[in-house]
Amino acid sequence: MRFRFGVIAGLAVLYFVAAKLGLLLAALSPSATPVWPPTGIAFAACLMLGYRVWPAIFVGAFLANVTNAGSVGTSLAIAAGNTLEALVGAYLVNRLANGPGVFDRARDIFAFVGLAALASTTVSATLGLASLTLGGYAQWAGFGPVCPASSSSSAFFGAFMYSSPVFRPTVAPMIQSTIAAMIQPSQIA
Repeated sequence: MRFRFGVIAGLAVLYFVAAKLGLLLAALSPSATPVWPPTGIAFAACLMLGYRVWPAIFVGAFLANVTNAGSVGTSLAIAAGNTLEALVGAYLVNRLANGPGVFDRARDIFAFVGLAALASTTVSATLGLASLTLGGYAQWAGFGPVCPASSSSSAFFGAFMYSSPVFRPTVAPMIQSTIAAMIQPSQIA
């Protein structure tokens, strides 16, 4: 199945808008936020549409960061981390957590939480924070409160939408997961 340019462009725009909304909550650094809604969008897109959507995630993340703060180099590193986060998370869910049936068994739920939601979000957080610090835009000491958990709730919702037999075959869940991912983390705080 070949994607049309419109699907990739639409996903990149959706990611960009969600990222800009998430960056409004940045406190420690203009590019580090405790809530990152695009994770759910990217994660659900990789699970529902396949790994080949990675260019949309990369472009959306790069544009959101390069138009925010930092340099082209830090923005490329952050975009790479965001893209790898979605790819690693989707791979781990498909490989180790029963794919579409991720929420059917307790074992798969625990595998998802431990491997996909926490391990994959660590990739993005590590690359993002390291690039900002090495680029001179932030200091290591200020990042204790910013952790991979910021993306975990969005990743969890993205996986739920993917596993639901009602929502999975339609495009509407991507829109719903975006809205829910933007609302849900702010209600937790």
